[in-house]
Amino acid sequence: MKSIEQQVTQTYLDNIAYLQQVHPRLYEQLAALETSIDKGYHTPRYELEYKDGYFDVVELATGTMLYGTDSNTLAQRAAASISYKKNENVLETFFSRTFSEEALRYYADQNIQNSAYHGLAPIMHYANRHADSKTTSMRSIYKFIFLGVGLGLHINTIDTKIGAKAYLIIEDDLELFRLSLFTCHYHAIASHANLHFWIFDDENFHQNVADFLSDSFVENHYIKFFHLPSHRDIKFKTLQSIVASQEHLTFSYTALMNQYIQPLEHLGNNRPFLNISQPWHPQILQKTPVLLIAAGPSLKKNIAWLKQHHKKFILVAVSATLRLLERENITPDIVIHIDGFEVSLAHFDALSSPDFLKHSITVFSASVLQEHVERVPHERSYFYQNLAQYKKNFGAIVGPCVGSQSLGLLLRLGVENLYLLGLDLALDQESGRTHTEEHLQSKTLDLSKHDEVEDTFTFASSTIGVRGNFSDTVMTTSSFNISIETVNRFIAKEKTPKQTLYNLNDGAFFEQSTPLQVAAVPLENWNDLDKQALQQALQQQFDAHAEQGLSSAEHHYLNAILAHAQQLKQVIAAYQSKSIPASIDEYKQRFILFIDTLLAKVDGERYHLSIIYLYYLNNIVTYLFDILNTKELKNHKHHIKKVNKMLVQAVREIEETYEKKITNFSKKRV
Repeated sequence: MKSIEQQVTQTYLDNIAYLQQVHPRLYEQLAALETSIDKGYHTPRYELEYKDGYFDVVELATGTMLYGTDSNTLAQRAAASISYKKNENVLETFFSRTFSEEALRYYADQNIQNSAYHGLAPIMHYANRHADSKTTSMRSIYKFIFLGVGLGLHINTIDTKIGAKAYLIIEDDLELFRLSLFTCHYHAIASHANLHFWIFDDENFHQNVADFLSDSFVENHYIKFFHLPSHRDIKFKTLQSIVASQEHLTFSYTALMNQYIQPLEHLGNNRPFLNISQPWHPQILQKTPVLLIAAGPSLKKNIAWLKQHHKKFILVAVSATLRLLERENITPDIVIHIDGFEVSLAHFDALSSPDFLKHSITVFSASVLQEHVERVPHERSYFYQNLAQYKKNFGAIVGPCVGSQSLGLLLRLGVENLYLLGLDLALDQESGRTHTEEHLQSKTLDLSKHDEVEDTFTFASSTIGVRGNFSDTVMTTSSFNISIETVNRFIAKEKTPKQTLYNLNDGAFFEQSTPLQVAAVPLENWNDLDKQALQQALQQQFDAHAEQGLSSAEHHYLNAILAHAQQLKQVIAAYQSKSIPASIDEYKQRFILFIDTLLAKVDGERYHLSIIYLYYLNNIVTYLFDILNTKELKNHKHHIKKVNKMLVQAVREIEETYEKKITNFSKKRV
């Protein structure tokens, strides 16, 4: 029989071999720590100790024991504490919503393109009735999160009890995690489950969590977790933020469908589309300072400065600022609008004078409504591609908000001196306000709760801390944080050494930008611009980089999209014709094969319809699999038939709507 020393050494070697092969980045972090300790660069803080038949960790500086009692007993208690109830220690990966009978009829009657809950509400309602979290439990726990590792002994015992398919293992302390390699059998657990790690300050943590969520995503509905008491709470709040920030939760599949369909109307109306595949670098944008005006709190705080000096800049304003700018008699040279929802028509309808924008160029994303286009002079309006790229080699700007897309667009155009005002992407640090009062979505949040871990994490209102532009930390929301990440990604990808960004906001810090108070902007030697000549020069540039309609090659691509949709229609019909198997496992296998086919790439590309299905299915299939995983339900075949019928109906309707729109456009162009 091996000694304890031999056992722990073998466990460590097996774990290291596993990490080296499957998690090389984590292995390299551990190897660097080992080297640092061996060379005396790092003094170990902990030491593994074995006494009285159990392992403990002693903190060398204080002599404090991590467990202070039988760690084996604690590990068994941890496993015993894990219940299969849906309302105990679970991370919900969906936004809970209940529906009245009236609401169900409303969403059923609405056109699929006009209703965010069309095709979702009936299934969500059915799940609420038959698999309610307050009264039901899970048959199996498929996914599990460990918040804190310690020596990992509880990981062994909990895995023995539940045998999950995927684990996310989170630990702040790399040195403590290293000690767990001697006592936790990660390599053995990995033989039947996928392990995902977020250890120490891993800069890839967001991707690590995303990979965990993607792993068997059909089982995501309720994810159980165990929180080691010694582990900090902050990463759980970050985890909540990442879960709530998933694209299918923040952007509905119906809105996505409109993003893919709406550009066809503008192409059919021969609207000019801008070629932004390469920077333009016109002299006027190279030599003239450009001020991007967004609707964050810093705009209102600095409105007097803007009113005094606005004629010294090329003014690029997002549409949400128009009402305030009109009131202050500040006319933008370029207006950018990206929102394809009817509610945002108010940005234009709120203007007092129909002539306010008569000399302004308006740049629309290709997903806006025709009603938006009708609000501005058509001879001075242009479009750029975002998600749907029907014009090949014309480039695209894709981002979660108008501020991030506008910044990306201006960098792409070759603006060399770009000043940012109102692009806070953070809350007013005194009032908690998200935007200027004129913004349609402006609200005030409670800044006092930023350190609390909430039971219900709301994407648009739960606050988190990020690096500030003029201070160490500012409070923001998960929604804004996604935009911050997008801005930084645009800057890293698009910004050239000749381009300079000046961040004038008391908001979030942006990479490769210069924090600058408005009072420090060197305006002394700047002259007012000749706005009439400026407008002529800008329009010449836009006209020179614009094109209408589709080429023959682009029509060929559209035909390929249509053919793909028709192929999926046959896949849906074949699936629908099959009888429902009595076995839950057999049904799951068949259904997963079905959705894999719907989501499959063609020649390395995932076509539009498959991406729409990805958003829809990510939203709804966890409800289906939760019903199948509900212990109290008997006669599962009955429930499968009910939910499967509703789901297939929605999938079929999505295809029919999409195919009809593409077909109608193609017929018009013949």
